[in-house]
Amino acid sequence: MKRYSGNSEDKNDLNSLAREKYFSDHILDHSRSMISIINRDYIYEKVNSAFCNAHHGGIDSIVGKSLEDVWGHDIFVNSIKKNIDQCFSGSTIRYEASFSTPKSGKRHFEVIFRPFPSESGEITHLFAETFDITDLELSKKAASEKEEEFRRFETTLPIGFLRCTPDGKIIHANNSLMLIMDCDEEASLCSNNLKDYYTEPSLFDEHIEQLKDRRPKSFGRISLKTCKGNEIVCRISGFLAGNESGSPSYIDFAFEDSSHELMLENRLIQAQKLEAIGALAGGIAHDFNNIMATISGYSELLLDTLPPSSPSSEKVAKILSAVSKGRSITNQILAFSRQDRQEKIPVSVYEVLKETMGFIKSTAPSDIKVKGNIRKIDAYVLADPTQLFRIFLNLMTNAVQSMEEKGGVLNVNLALVEGKIVQKELNKAEVADEYILITFRDTGMGMDSSLLTRIFEPFFTTREVGKGSGFGLSVVYGIVSEMGGEILVSSRKQKGSLFCIYLPVAGEK
Repeated sequence: MKRYSGNSEDKNDLNSLAREKYFSDHILDHSRSMISIINRDYIYEKVNSAFCNAHHGGIDSIVGKSLEDVWGHDIFVNSIKKNIDQCFSGSTIRYEASFSTPKSGKRHFEVIFRPFPSESGEITHLFAETFDITDLELSKKAASEKEEEFRRFETTLPIGFLRCTPDGKIIHANNSLMLIMDCDEEASLCSNNLKDYYTEPSLFDEHIEQLKDRRPKSFGRISLKTCKGNEIVCRISGFLAGNESGSPSYIDFAFEDSSHELMLENRLIQAQKLEAIGALAGGIAHDFNNIMATISGYSELLLDTLPPSSPSSEKVAKILSAVSKGRSITNQILAFSRQDRQEKIPVSVYEVLKETMGFIKSTAPSDIKVKGNIRKIDAYVLADPTQLFRIFLNLMTNAVQSMEEKGGVLNVNLALVEGKIVQKELNKAEVADEYILITFRDTGMGMDSSLLTRIFEPFFTTREVGKGSGFGLSVVYGIVSEMGGEILVSSRKQKGSLFCIYLPVAGEK
């Protein structure tokens, strides 16, 4: 060992060592991280000010104590000891753990153990540096919670979200868009370009051009093709985002299914049109009935004055027969226009429907099956039983006729539905407490949208001349409306049709 001789060189060496120790201690004590030196007996030999502050004690209260005394038995055994032992084998160890300190309670730390060898190379101590990363972890947790909140928002909101490149290559789509576009998995949607789903591809190019000013745009209702090739109308909005250099990076689109909105608009238009037709038809029917009454009255008087064997008697009888047919037509017009009031009594829908199904089953061709999930419901509607039978007979007869060429299946269901559900489905201001829902689903020829808008009009029929009067569905519409009910229809060409009848419950047995 070099002895101090008192010369200037030795003084300089001592001063240099003193400065190094001062700077070293000063740096350690002013470090924000907790720094300590630990020997092989797991004893603290040196700690800095940050370590002491975290433990609410002075250096003397920590130096010379074991880690087990300072941190507690469980934390030492379960979290610290195995890492220290590994460090004494020559490895630098880095890990994260949560500890409780007297000053701050439970905090999250990043701990680094570095082996500290002696001059001989033997690892006798380790240098421990502990960083308080609680704020960072809290920030990460907050960001994660926000991300999870946004993910739930994106997943549960009934609006489709889609991100694509500026040329339309789909990057991501949420679950709602998968449902709207009738896709089984995201990969099947993302394998195509968004432009491929536009029924008018040139319209997509126009939308991209409009988005180039970097402002959100709403494009209104756009006709799209689903993953399964069906047409759907969606309200679309878009926004183009750029990268740091200002170049277009991606486009975010929002899709809202407008099918229900369009259905309500079409129903309103149809109801208004049918109401106008009904008012006109009702007035004509009344005037026509008066004319029929005159013809019938004078014909009966004439028939009474003619001998039964007279040729004229037979001609007058044909006039009366024609008058009877004319009255039948006017009665159907009055039923449609809801001007033919019938006496209403509580009627069991179950009994009438069961009777009608039995009649249809006995007359339907062998290649057409009539099935029903009809449970007995002790609920009644105010109706004329004959008119109710007429509703069911017309709808089931139409269904059977639509399947005459290829055969098929008619499914009839009966259920009770709460008024709140009907109010939401039909967007009605006032509803009854409960409704009976009768559905008729066939696998027939189906109809396109142009036919669907006209099926309840009087004299309109899709059947050949002479095979349909065009009054069946118009009469059904009039009777259902007069009962305070609703009728909905959906159909797809070559796929079949679905008719839904909602009738307000009048009472229970």
